[in-house]
Amino acid sequence: MRRTTTSLLLTAALFTLSASPALADDAEVAAKIGVFEYNATAFDKRVAADEWDQVGYTVKNMGDALAEIQKKDPKRDVSKLAQRLADARAKLEAHTRADAAAKDQRRRIEEIERAHRQALSRAASYDKNQGSDIQEAVAALTELAEVHAACTQQALTGTTCTLAARRAELAKGVLGRSLAAAVPEAVTALGRAADELVSTGEFGKLAATANDLEALRASWTARYAPLAAIADASVEPATFDPIIDAARSLAAKIPAAAKKSRLPTGMGAAPATVVADTKVTFPKLKVLKVVMGKAWDVELNDFRVPVNRTAHGAALLQQPGEAYCRVVPFLVTQPYQAGKYGIAHVDRFDPGYMISACK
Repeated sequence: MRRTTTSLLLTAALFTLSASPALADDAEVAAKIGVFEYNATAFDKRVAADEWDQVGYTVKNMGDALAEIQKKDPKRDVSKLAQRLADARAKLEAHTRADAAAKDQRRRIEEIERAHRQALSRAASYDKNQGSDIQEAVAALTELAEVHAACTQQALTGTTCTLAARRAELAKGVLGRSLAAAVPEAVTALGRAADELVSTGEFGKLAATANDLEALRASWTARYAPLAAIADASVEPATFDPIIDAARSLAAKIPAAAKKSRLPTGMGAAPATVVADTKVTFPKLKVLKVVMGKAWDVELNDFRVPVNRTAHGAALLQQPGEAYCRVVPFLVTQPYQAGKYGIAHVDRFDPGYMISACK
């Protein structure tokens, strides 16, 4: 009986010694599987929460756990775990590539924005229905075309590229706003010019084309042509009819304005050099009379020595075919050199003129 008991105890002890390492490996493998599952769950949660900065750690931990499982139990089938790890790595790599591409795109868009910041800023204001200055709009929208070309060439997207793609729409907005403001403003200005014409004879810059109504329409059409081209639109000639009508009304008052002589009184005959300057400046007009004031304004330097002197004058001119004359004011300058005044010349003619009787 004692021998049997001893034999059983010895057998149990040997079985325990031989079974302990295997049991220990099973526990460690189970623990590593637990680590893998924990990190796999964490991976899914962080991906769902868009916490990609933390995802890399979970993928690394999954890989380390799988390697330990294979080391502890080389015969275990880990194909499903390996596939889950491969899928996680693929997701991470795809996100990394997409993030790098997005960063590269942002960098390239930032380069475009730096080069065209002012144009983009102005175009953004046009998008908010602000701004109607056609010259500024043409400059900004032309640059915006360069932005659009860069975006298309590099396959870029984003706010900047979307704005550039809408440049024709923005141009149409500016075109409409500018015309809506400029046409009534021009009509008002021509109306004021008509009121002043009879009393003062003044013929302003805008009114100066009243004698050639087609040229007036052409000038307005040309002004809007670049913006219309960007907008892929056309401006109908009838758009400027109110301006043409106002200019025609202005021209109709010329005969009444021409009844009075506008040539300044109290002036004497201008020097031959001043008359010559007038004829050179207005080669197509007949020079009837050139007069100049007798009073000089002297400019002195710091030592009270004359530099030059100036005087006002006016020329009475007639355009062939016109039943009236024009009075053009001018400024004469005479330099001071070597103790005496030199030759007098016209410094500048006024851009406008006055309707006058030819006397």
